[in-house]
Amino acid sequence: MVLETDDGLVLVDAGMAAAGPVIRELIASVTDAPVHTIIDTHGHVDHAYGTWALMADNPNIVAHADLPRRFDRYIDLRGNLAKYMGQPVESLPESREDLVCPTQTSRGELLLEIDGEAFALRARPSETDDQLYVWVPGRGALARADYYEGFLPNTGNGKHV
Repeated sequence: MVLETDDGLVLVDAGMAAAGPVIRELIASVTDAPVHTIIDTHGHVDHAYGTWALMADNPNIVAHADLPRRFDRYIDLRGNLAKYMGQPVESLPESREDLVCPTQTSRGELLLEIDGEAFALRARPSETDDQLYVWVPGRGALARADYYEGFLPNTGNGKHV
């Protein structure tokens, strides 16, 4: 999701490393606004690895505080991860310097104000323990990443919270 504000663009998730340049080109095809903020919903390779290609405007990178720990784990498991994903090991980061870590983190709720507009980020373990979702009440927009209901606690009345 990309939202335009007067301060610049807010991008939720930057895709895989190879998708980053494509996302950058797609954005440039519709606007010349700078990328102000990138929000990584979690540290999976298909959500956060493309950030490297979108750094020209020096955006604020926002994520769950545990996202760098996930990056470290994936670096440690690089060979296994490449095999699992059917990718050449050379295509995956060797060190944290090969990734873009967040400049701002939270473990609970974080309210960003961008151009006077509220962006509510809420940590919510789902597919991963470093996952969050983004609620933009002024636009009625919700961005959430991969969702797995099994990770959500049940209230006992059949509804998950």
